Amino acid sequence: MPFAPKAEREPGENVLFRQWPAADGRLRNCRLRNLPQASRWPVVEALNRHFLMQEGILNSMERSLRLLSVLGIAVCLSGQAFASQASPERQAEVARRGTQVMPFALSQTTHIFERTPDGGVQKVVLKDGADPAQLRLIRQHLQDIGDQFAKGDFSGPETIHGHDMPGLEALRQARPGEMSVKYADIQNGAQLQFIASRPELIHALHAWIGAQLGDHGKDAVEGHSAHHHSMH
Repeated sequence: MPFAPKAEREPGENVLFRQWPAADGRLRNCRLRNLPQASRWPVVEALNRHFLMQEGILNSMERSLRLLSVLGIAVCLSGQAFASQASPERQAEVARRGTQVMPFALSQTTHIFERTPDGGVQKVVLKDGADPAQLRLIRQHLQDIGDQFAKGDFSGPETIHGHDMPGLEALRQARPGEMSVKYADIQNGAQLQFIASRPELIHALHAWIGAQLGDHGKDAVEGHSAHHHSMH
């Protein structure tokens, strides 16, 4: 309902005293001095409309500022989840550490990571697709680490990317049944599909994938640009 302003005459003065609500919840005071009676109320009503319009504008601005604040938080979270490319020195160090964990040749493979609404997908495929020995190593490795991940053991990625790898600690803390890891053979490689039941774990997986993409550089790509089918 429209605000009903207070109007009264102050003693001893030809003054009309009015109050309007301000955007901060306080009453705004206004005194109209020495106006003829016939002119007073039209001016009051005009001022009333003016203040109400101001209040609407201020409320709209407040809502906009709140929205911008929420968007700012989202951008910050996105910045954590979707990491930028690591330096060439960092990528070289990650590649060196990778030889301690991954039995296949990193230079002959491509890592494909995809963020999904309920988690993510990790794939490793041969670049040329013509090396049966490398293919066996890829599939055996992903089966092994898939079993480890399902048990909360992320020591492999920690060795390669460091103990402070984004998302790693939250993934370690996942309780039984909160995250599943499914292995599948795909053409020229293998994949792991991660499905999490809690938003916090989904965000941790996205951050973990972002770190993988940043650290592996040219040897890793976003999954939406490539399509591989499970082999049955």
